[in-house]
Amino acid sequence: PRMTAAMRACAIIAVLLVAAQAEAQDTTGDWMDWEALADWDIRGANTMRVERYMSGGNDAASPYPFLGQQAVDEFSYDFSRQVSRYESWRGRATGAINLSDYRSEDRGFVPENLNLTQEKGDAKIPYRLELGDYLGFFSPRTLQLSLKGGLVEVQPVGDAGDPYHSIQFLSGFKDTNYADAEPLEDYYNGISWLVEDTAIGTLGANWVANFRKGDPQLDFQDRVQNVYGVVWAKGFSIWDQDLAIEGEFAQFRGDLATGSGGSNPRMGRAENGAFIQLSGEGDSPLTYRFVYERYGDDFQPNGGAVSANRRALELHGGWRFEGGLHVRTRLQQFTDSLEHATAQVTRTAGVNITGPVPGELIPGLTVGWDTFVQDVENRPRTTNTDNKSTNLNLSAPIGEDWSARLGTAWQFAHDAVADKQTVRRQFTLDLDTGIDFLGFEGSFSPGGVLRINSGGTSRVREYGPRGALSLRGGNHSLALDYSFLVQNRMDQNNSDIRTHNAAMRYGYRVDNHTFGFDGDYQDRIPNGVSATRSYRIGVTWTVEFAKPRRVPETAAVPALAPLQQMPLEGPADLYLLAPGTPMAEIGTFLAGAGIAGGVAQAGLVVYEATLLEEIDERQRLVLVPKNGDLATSALIVEFTDSTDPAATTRAFEKVQEALLKRYGPPSFNFERGDFTANLVDDVNTDRLIRITEWATDDGTIRLGIPRRLDLQVRMEVQHARNFPSPGDTRWSIERVR
Repeated sequence: PRMTAAMRACAIIAVLLVAAQAEAQDTTGDWMDWEALADWDIRGANTMRVERYMSGGNDAASPYPFLGQQAVDEFSYDFSRQVSRYESWRGRATGAINLSDYRSEDRGFVPENLNLTQEKGDAKIPYRLELGDYLGFFSPRTLQLSLKGGLVEVQPVGDAGDPYHSIQFLSGFKDTNYADAEPLEDYYNGISWLVEDTAIGTLGANWVANFRKGDPQLDFQDRVQNVYGVVWAKGFSIWDQDLAIEGEFAQFRGDLATGSGGSNPRMGRAENGAFIQLSGEGDSPLTYRFVYERYGDDFQPNGGAVSANRRALELHGGWRFEGGLHVRTRLQQFTDSLEHATAQVTRTAGVNITGPVPGELIPGLTVGWDTFVQDVENRPRTTNTDNKSTNLNLSAPIGEDWSARLGTAWQFAHDAVADKQTVRRQFTLDLDTGIDFLGFEGSFSPGGVLRINSGGTSRVREYGPRGALSLRGGNHSLALDYSFLVQNRMDQNNSDIRTHNAAMRYGYRVDNHTFGFDGDYQDRIPNGVSATRSYRIGVTWTVEFAKPRRVPETAAVPALAPLQQMPLEGPADLYLLAPGTPMAEIGTFLAGAGIAGGVAQAGLVVYEATLLEEIDERQRLVLVPKNGDLATSALIVEFTDSTDPAATTRAFEKVQEALLKRYGPPSFNFERGDFTANLVDDVNTDRLIRITEWATDDGTIRLGIPRRLDLQVRMEVQHARNFPSPGDTRWSIERVR
């Protein structure tokens, strides 16, 4: 009965959508006054998905927490209107009719994300208004959080040469959807005022108030927080050095939760937080950056994105060689539990090298190498660990049709307290080649992995092949991924394990309809223990809808002079690597920005390159060409440890912060779920979704954690013409492994 109801609901919506599209194409109908919406561009998609999850043997080891039939009909609609060069409207609505345990805890109609934005730059006081869902961002110390409510930004205009002002007011609450929203559970109000002046730089003040409702039956008290921050940023020159300084001093006043669920809070606490960064460069290729942060034990703003009771000291340096090789160094000291007797200090010294390898020994060879030494100890010396790590990734073309990728990783940890050491070694080899036959194009990527982990009396050896195949031709698309892993545990207390992982996705597109079939299979076979076989199969039907805005007849409106394209120059940035740009121009631009050595991998060009200097994790720049022009540019950022929720949360928020500083307020933000220790399973069952988008003149820049057939979890920033709806998380560049 549950599946029957789901299929009926999904079918009804799909039929209505098809009827709406047909009516839109024939504006003579009278059920909708499309003429009144002639100036609006309205686009959307509706996807009906029916899935079945199965498990056999030891269900406790299955990656699927919910078995049986699941169904959902999800929709996403975008609408926009360009009133004039200075005034525009845009919006988005997403939601679902849900009968799936993976999609939401709520059943029936679930409105998830609604947003309406107006920008009017020719008003007496230019403003931007957002209603519904938006990303509230003042600074990581005061507010960096998805909210539902409203935001208005005004920009008072003065005379030429006067300081530029931006004042932002926001009010909203934190919740996953509107179905059973309770605003007072977690409500925010905030004001931010920024002033930009050539003499003083950028000066601003932030205030955020948060209210969390208590529950007398559970002895939870109401809690109120106020966070105040003063920010300043300024660029200046000393001798031949161009320097930039930015910083913030913030104060927290309010109540903190200490018990489970927020019981027994500490009331009326006060604490400070501080951040300062100095960066610079000169006439030489040298760049450098110094960072200092300190947050007291009680500095715990609910809307912030920093860690309390922590001090950070960082010194970074970089040098770009003429041939494109980029060397970065870092010295870091992090003190956690700063104000406690168990304060723990982590000291790190590291080197990162990316780019083409000089010499002609292996033509086209590029390197991505990161190595560091680390010492971790606390005050009572119950923790004293020495860590050493090196990760080396090499890529090179092989002949005309193949490319190879070799990866090696070595990690060493010595626990001086327990007098125990562990060593982890990993070797990977993957090949890539393009496929073109019988009207189908695609790629084939065979490879394998070997890992050896040892520590004390335990020793584990893991090895196995893996491979991926993708094909596209006509209306058909097919993607396959398979891996087999043998885990030999060389001690008597643990059994050997063999694991098969397979995944596939097929799509068939006719006009604006796409029919899909996809499935996953995992067979986990421990030696002498009950095996676990997990399956997921799903069918989808997506109907896309488009009503373009009315374009005035050319005879009635004087022709506008074509806009001259801005030249590609300056530091490498995805905003500049826009869809439609000729690939010949991009190669010249990247070389001028100090990035070279791209390796062709099955129709793509991949660079070991750093675009976000403030991010230590491995980064790769990917270019996807089509017919001589750029179709998509992407930056892939790896997670260092996917099992540490605090680390993965901090890594994503840091990348998000870096993009917010570059591109300003996002045009769309979507969140589902929280970071947990099961990040891989959460992403691959759509329990965790993170999407932040910025609209550009040439498409959209999207940051997120897409779902992949090979189960890899990583951050991707893509600049493309368009993207699938937020609920469709299969938008990764699968060919880059």
